[in-house]
Amino acid sequence: EQISERAGRKILSVRTENHLLAAKLYGVRGTHLEESHMYDFKREGFPGFPLGQKIEFYGRKLPDSRMVVTDLPGTGMSIRTLHSRLALEGSEYSSIACQLGEDDLVSLIEISWADGDEFSFEGLPLAGRSPQELVAQLRERGIAAEVDSVTVELPELNISFFFFEDVPRTIAWQTSEAF
Repeated sequence: EQISERAGRKILSVRTENHLLAAKLYGVRGTHLEESHMYDFKREGFPGFPLGQKIEFYGRKLPDSRMVVTDLPGTGMSIRTLHSRLALEGSEYSSIACQLGEDDLVSLIEISWADGDEFSFEGLPLAGRSPQELVAQLRERGIAAEVDSVTVELPELNISFFFFEDVPRTIAWQTSEAF
């Protein structure tokens, strides 16, 4: 297990009552390999990468994965974050899985993408939507959604979308303890 630290990494504070103390990394961009593709994310999570597994499960399934361990000051705990690339429809994307401590299970899976690729969520295109527009569209479909500066949270589904420069860039599936 490799332990490394990166300067300039932005780690947001998370309320201590949450079981998931996830390191949210913004500005992570995918590597575009071919012309744009469409991929439709589902509320159930990403196929083949269910929540609740040990982080080694993801490491065995992802190529060239690397582990970053971030100590949480004053808690005696750490977050183990597995970074890798995930192939979807001909392109590769940044993927992250987070686990609090060595004995806990993965409670966050994140996938990030760049310009040029088209993604949707339950058939709703994500490209070109501001956080407020995405919330309005989700609510029209009967999905509870909340906006908070750079995120759109779907609390009933434990899903978050992260925006960079007012453009959706990341989707995260989380365990219920994250909310």
